Amino acid sequence: MRAALGGSEFDLITLDLNLGREDGLVLAREIRGVSDVPIIMVTGKGDVIDKIVGLEVGADDYIAEPSTSARFWRGSAVSCGARR
Repeated sequence: MRAALGGSEFDLITLDLNLGREDGLVLAREIRGVSDVPIIMVTGKGDVIDKIVGLEVGADDYIAEPSTSARFWRGSAVSCGARR
């Protein structure tokens, strides 16, 4: 994952908390440390505490699955606009 991010520019990153060998929270914190690209966490963890932690480490929005595509597109539009 880190190799894919290195040296590339993105308009938006969608990130799951459970990335197998990677921890989405750690990755979000690392991304936020070097970039202001909008990050939307899309994950199956829907507890309030999970959302709070996700936002605190640098996510611009947190969407718990299952969700609608309309919710995702609204979140991405708001997140991209918030950073510009």
